Amino acid sequence: MGASMTQHTPGPWTAEDIPGQPRHMFRIADAENCLICESESTRPDGWANARLIAKAPEMYAFIHRLVWPWTNFDAALADEARALLREIEGDKT
Repeated sequence: MGASMTQHTPGPWTAEDIPGQPRHMFRIADAENCLICESESTRPDGWANARLIAKAPEMYAFIHRLVWPWTNFDAALADEARALLREIEGDKT
């Protein structure tokens, strides 16, 4: 991707919802199931936030391909963006 890419734990990352009362615990792990982060939330949108965090490496890579170089933009990238958004939104299809 180029020398300008930030250094982070490589994806894919996964989000796991660990229900609890009255809070939910969310765990984000890498492909080897090593912990990236854990968070506790009472917010109703906590699980959606965890899914969004888990998709961070893919979103970064996608945006990077989209804009560097700009000439890579095409319909296949638009389809990939829609699929990524569906995953972030929790759509299993």
